[in-house]
This record gives sequence, structure tokens and C-alpha cells, in this order.
Amino acid sequence: MLKEWFSYLTTPYPAHLRRLGYLRQMIGLGSRYRRCRAAWQTHLDSTRRLILQAADAVPNRDRVLVIGSGLLLDVPLQRLAADFNEVVLVDLQHPPAARRQAKAHPNVRLAEADVTGLSHELARLSRDSLPSHLPRARPEILLEGGADLVVSCNILSQLPLVPREHLEGKLGFRDAAELDAFCRDMLRNHLAWLAAFECRICLVCDRTRRVVRSAGVVEEEDALFDVRLPPADEEWTWDIAPAPEIDRSYSLQHQVIGYRDFKPLP
Repeated sequence: MLKEWFSYLTTPYPAHLRRLGYLRQMIGLGSRYRRCRAAWQTHLDSTRRLILQAADAVPNRDRVLVIGSGLLLDVPLQRLAADFNEVVLVDLQHPPAARRQAKAHPNVRLAEADVTGLSHELARLSRDSLPSHLPRARPEILLEGGADLVVSCNILSQLPLVPREHLEGKLGFRDAAELDAFCRDMLRNHLAWLAAFECRICLVCDRTRRVVRSAGVVEEEDALFDVRLPPADEEWTWDIAPAPEIDRSYSLQHQVIGYRDFKPLP
């Protein structure tokens, strides 16, 4: 806990993103990985393998974009840097550990961008200035020059989490139906933004979240807010919080799906 607090105080981070809670989320994710490293390994290995399979199928290897590169736990950076002329890692902010890894490869570039296009607008809201309807996601147009491969890496279902927590917890927004529609809109916009790239898309994302006790699955929720996706190429379980990480009596699991060449449903 002290290490997390020290990191929170000392990590350079834009004020509006810190206010929304993104720095806290990033530090918490890194801490959970250190505690649950063995349980996460299958998920991380599966994600890396799927990304490399998608990369191997690309005939031209000039540029690859990795959206949601984060802590680089699930990104096979060394192989991508060896196989492509340029690797562009895209995230809100790149943590120090990721910057150090990227610095070891001259052809790896860091791009900082909000792929929802909402962070500045959400950070300006207050309890006294809540709109009657929540803003719509507006994905930022990233990076001229296109790509040969775009990877959306375990980010799709995560996009609404911090904004929704901010709206509910700090701003007191209580319209559940409006919040669900807001989250659904963020997911659909991300998928539409990916589909606009004229290249192969590798998509890895959560599909469901499950609470598991000794008797089996006791609770399950759709991580994608009923947004429909085509049948996946692969599926696996991410033991994201095995007992007693959250509680001694239950574990939290995510069912993850992966696509080597994602095509949205018509």
C-alpha cells in the first residue's frame, strides 16, 4: 500500500487524467499483477501468442500500432520491434517501466492519446454542471500514415470503467440506463474507429466477468454491455483476482476472446 501511494505521489501524470482516476487504475493494475503473476500467466501468454500470429500473417511490415499498450505485460514488444520497421505504442500515458522498455528499441515510438476523445470533457464536469445527457465518445484521429497491423490489446471492455466510476462516484450521476448507453457508445465507437483502418486488426478483449466460489460460477456479467461481436478465433480464462486477492471466499475471472483478423458484424 505504501509503495502504491508513493508511486501515486511521484509519477508525472496530467492533472485531468489524475482527477479522473486513470493513474490510480494503472498503479493498481501493476500491483495486482505483482501479487497474481502466476495466475495471470496463461492470459498474458495467450494474448502475446495471438498478436504474433496476427503479425505473422501480415505481408507488409512497415508499421504496427498497439492500442492500449499500458504496462506492456501482454505485448510481445521485442518480437514486434524486430519484425516491423516501426512500432507505435498508444495509450493515455506511458508508465516509466514501459518507457524504459521502449527506449531499448530505436524503432519503437510512444504516442499518448485518448482513444475515447472524452477525458478533457469529463474532467471539466462537476456536480453542479452535469448535463442532462452524457457526452458521446469521439475517438481521436490518431497518427497519419496508416498501418499494416493494428492491435487493440485488452482495452475494449476497459474503456468505460474509469469514466463510469467518475460519473457515479465523484459526480453522483445515477441514471443507470443512461450510463449503460454511455458505456455501450464508447465500445461501439472504438470498434468503428478500428474498422476504419485499412489493414489487419487484431482484437483481444474481455467478454464476460465471473464471480467464482467453490461451488462454481455464482455471478456473471457481460463486459461488453450487449455489444455483439462475431465468433472469436480463440477464448481463454483470465484469473484476474484469485482468492484471496479480493476476498477469501471467491475469485474473479474474465473470459477473454481474441481475433487475429477482426471484422465487425454488419
